[in-house]
Amino acid sequence: MKEETKNWLDQAKEHFDDMEYLYNGSRYSMAVYCAHQALEKRVRYPDFQTYTYTSKAKIKPTIDKTKEVYSWISARLNQP
Repeated sequence: MKEETKNWLDQAKEHFDDMEYLYNGSRYSMAVYCAHQALEKRVRYPDFQTYTYTSKAKIKPTIDKTKEVYSWISARLNQP
């Protein structure tokens, strides 16, 4: 793994840990912000495009998980 990629993924983990800390401390808007940052870094890390965006079959798991998370959030907000 490239050093740049490792650093990017380490930042994602830090955002994830911050999300949990903020959530447990009732800092909800910042917890959501950190959740977004953690997910974005996991999905868009520097080597991701060369590996994953090469075919429909390779991105299907990402698309499926995005649909699952989107639906979960929508259901809790009572929005379509």
